[in-house]
Amino acid sequence: SYRNAFLLNVLLLPVFVLLSYRLAKMLGGSIFAVVAALFVVAHPITLMSVRSAGFDFLAAVLGLLVLDRAFDHFRRPSPRGLASLWLSLCLFAETRYESALFIAPVVLVLVVVKSCSWSMLRPFALVYALTPLYLAPRIWQSILRGNVPPQESGSAAFSYQNFVNNVAEYFEPLFDPFGIYPAHSALVIALGIGGCALWLRSLYGYARRRDWTAPEAKFAILVGTWMGSAAFIIFTYVWSRAQYPSAARLLIPIDTFLSFAAAWAVTVVSRRLPPLAPILLAVGVFVVQLPVAAQARFSTRLTQTRENAATWRFFESVRQQDILIVTDRPSHFTIMGYGAMTFESARRDIHLLTALNRRLFQDVYVIQQIQLSTNQPYPGYENWTDRRFTTVYEFQNDANVLVRISRIER
Repeated sequence: SYRNAFLLNVLLLPVFVLLSYRLAKMLGGSIFAVVAALFVVAHPITLMSVRSAGFDFLAAVLGLLVLDRAFDHFRRPSPRGLASLWLSLCLFAETRYESALFIAPVVLVLVVVKSCSWSMLRPFALVYALTPLYLAPRIWQSILRGNVPPQESGSAAFSYQNFVNNVAEYFEPLFDPFGIYPAHSALVIALGIGGCALWLRSLYGYARRRDWTAPEAKFAILVGTWMGSAAFIIFTYVWSRAQYPSAARLLIPIDTFLSFAAAWAVTVVSRRLPPLAPILLAVGVFVVQLPVAAQARFSTRLTQTRENAATWRFFESVRQQDILIVTDRPSHFTIMGYGAMTFESARRDIHLLTALNRRLFQDVYVIQQIQLSTNQPYPGYENWTDRRFTTVYEFQNDANVLVRISRIER
């Protein structure tokens, strides 16, 4: 069922929080762990993604799992730990278009910091030999769907100008404190910048001592490579608009990284304060952002999401599976077990109405967008002017858009 994706994201939330706590505790102790666990869910877009069926939150969880396994391996190198890291990385590679690109940088870092050798690979040689099988779904998807989502004609999927614009948009709340930017926590981002400065200072200490064998130093190299790759891919992508309801979810990896950096800044600065002080600050930030995520006003601007929710509820109330739905997005209904096709395919199918008359379908429903000012379908939504349509459900979805579900009469 399509509901499984919603359920999966909800079940992953405690996993995400516990992974954040575990990794932060290994890195900097219990106080840092508690603050980090609160900060990672202080971004409203993260909690809103938990309520969705998208794979962006899943990618964030699996990315965090890879880093957790990596640091565990750096602390206690072992063949089992390396195999666990590799399996986590292969799992992460399946989640998004760009996820497979992280395999090469991780392998390169493991080789450079000398945390990967034949003696470690040999005990689990079969696990590594089966890698093509693990990645087969991603390879097959690449063949069928390509590696970049379809773009509008003339637009560049990745460019330097995209990078400049997207970085400016992401950090815009810091320069407009009285503006309304509900997707990402401006305070956590600001604290995260300070935490990055403190982190770079500690790296400078390792560089001066030329001590790159410590687990923390190796992990810093891996995180720097990982986040450098992520930032380059995310910010150069044309749709990585931090303040857009449909695209803010793409920035969850950046939010998560800055949440850890922010927790580190708060922990370091408050060392002379009572241990409860940084935790109370983190709780306060989370409590302030929670209503923003709960109200989800940011995502209610998404007309497609509203249309999907309303039409799904309607067809569930019909309680018929042997129907055909004509819509501009048939995949949104095939996942529910209904037959569905586009308007263009329906127009080309000369036998469709014959099949309806022969009752090969119980009913054929058409989902149209109607212009309120004229009460006529928008271009591309017209169909079968010689057939009688019975309106069974309609609702206003935008200022001049009425979504109408009609049943074709025999």
